[in-house]
Amino acid sequence: MSLKPKAKSRNEAKYYEPIKNSLLLAMGNYLDKEKTYQPQAGLSRDTPELIYFEIIGGRNVFSENLKKVFDDDALNIIGKEGIYPDLVGYVQKNPHSPKEIIIAEIKDEKNLLKDGCQNQIL
Repeated sequence: MSLKPKAKSRNEAKYYEPIKNSLLLAMGNYLDKEKTYQPQAGLSRDTPELIYFEIIGGRNVFSENLKKVFDDDALNIIGKEGIYPDLVGYVQKNPHSPKEIIIAEIKDEKNLLKDGCQNQIL
């Protein structure tokens, strides 16, 4: 059974950047509740390597930075099945902790069960 998603709606793309910025802000506050993060102005100088997000939707390509976070099996499934999430990133509590992967699938229509299954595979 293939979980290949249908073609992306052009309307979804307009949400990518605002949602990415909201996730950056939320993850910045997750790391340090005392600071106010402004994604548009850049993250705090001491945390940029601890929070990372990129837009995958429409491009269907993972950067080398993200490839380092996923194992080979996950990357092979993504490539073979064509299952590319819209936003992918990670947050890391400190430089010595593991990177926690965050995946966001943006929809401008009703979510279906298979959309949730797509995220579970990753």
